[in-house]
Amino acid sequence: MVLENAKVIALTGNNAFSVKKLLSVDDLTTNYLVYSPLSYDRPDDNWLLDIELYSEEFRADLISIWMDEMGLASNPAMRKQVKKYRAYFNAKDRRLKISTQNKVPATPAQLHMAVMATICGLKDAQPNQILRSVFRAGLDLNNNAVYQDFVKYHADGAFWAMVRQGCGFSEEEPDLGRLAIHLLLTAVTRTMRQEYLAGLDGFISMPHQAYCYDFISEWLHSDKVNSGEVGRQGAPVRAGRCPGAEGGLGRDIQQLYDVARYVEDEARLRQRFEKLTVDDLVGTECFPCINEVILTKLMTEISDHIIDVDTIISTVEKRRTCAWYEPFKNFYDGILQVANMQSFFKEHSSGFHTAEAKGIWKEYTESYYQMDTYYRLFHLSFQKSLETSNILLDDLFKHVVDKVEGIYTHWFLGELGNNWSDVCADELVAYGKVLEVPQQEEFYCSRIKTSDTKVFVIISDAMRYA
Repeated sequence: MVLENAKVIALTGNNAFSVKKLLSVDDLTTNYLVYSPLSYDRPDDNWLLDIELYSEEFRADLISIWMDEMGLASNPAMRKQVKKYRAYFNAKDRRLKISTQNKVPATPAQLHMAVMATICGLKDAQPNQILRSVFRAGLDLNNNAVYQDFVKYHADGAFWAMVRQGCGFSEEEPDLGRLAIHLLLTAVTRTMRQEYLAGLDGFISMPHQAYCYDFISEWLHSDKVNSGEVGRQGAPVRAGRCPGAEGGLGRDIQQLYDVARYVEDEARLRQRFEKLTVDDLVGTECFPCINEVILTKLMTEISDHIIDVDTIISTVEKRRTCAWYEPFKNFYDGILQVANMQSFFKEHSSGFHTAEAKGIWKEYTESYYQMDTYYRLFHLSFQKSLETSNILLDDLFKHVVDKVEGIYTHWFLGELGNNWSDVCADELVAYGKVLEVPQQEEFYCSRIKTSDTKVFVIISDAMRYA
């Protein structure tokens, strides 16, 4: 090549010293075009680095054109990674996805994350979102479309390096199922004593507890699919729907539900948790089966005529703010009403012995009606539970119904009914009504006829006071 206004020098790998001497000492006035086909692992190996930094640079190779198109920094480290992802960057639309990321990668590590993010359909290259996208596509690596794209474009190594750094999971054979077990069990140690997970220590990394807990907690409480995701829907992890999912649980939560159920089965967690007390379990929310174990214990005690009012009320209040509450809401609401009925029973355990009918009427309008309310709310929860069946809890809930009927029908209605019948019998015989108690037949004259404004009358089911 002959240029009119410059001389051409080609670097061979053996002439760096002589070229530097020429440009820095021997000839300071002539223009030179230095052709450098070389690359360096370390900046210190490049004897002409200082000259390159104050000179103009021009590249015409394909990698350089791609890097310029994506707005990537032109340095040896970045060029090396772009070459690695040559297959991915070979399509203009994929290069556009890199350049339109919310943050254009400036380092090799950021480029790894950006490639994985764009494969996942994300605008933000965040480790948590990338990991969730992979889980959404299923735990079977061979059928996981996202992971197979990682393999296709040589990003799988970067993915497992990210996983190893973030949550401490490192195994010779990649396995998303075992990664899920590792993540959830490490996360659960934040709220459950590690000794309760004895024998599963190989899946737990205490130095990475904070990351795993934050990752799972963020996913547990995500109300909807992250707005930055533009779509990589995968196959479900496990057949079946989360009970009650139609009532408001989004796709994102359903996918975590499937993962959590898989981990429960693989680690046999239900059998392990059944050996713990309600107090041991009540503060942990990672696994749906914890709700089933808690409810099984409480409903079994109710069926055995052991109703600990304080334990039931505090447990329901704590679980109400936990993930997975919605699928079990009807069961919790039901046993809460049982606790309320038991509390009422204990308060009036000696029975009802009011001497006057008007006194019973007053007590009912101020207090006794609450038992009717508890009873109806229980049956409302029970009927709703039949619409979202749970094979482990349905029969137990039916046994609870028997206990409820015993308190309400045999004790409350029987005792209060006898008291009412005894004190109003004489007035009914003498007057055909109970004195000093508002009569329905007087309602129009006393409330409607004398009113100066429009009156709306609501007739409730069975005219119940509550």
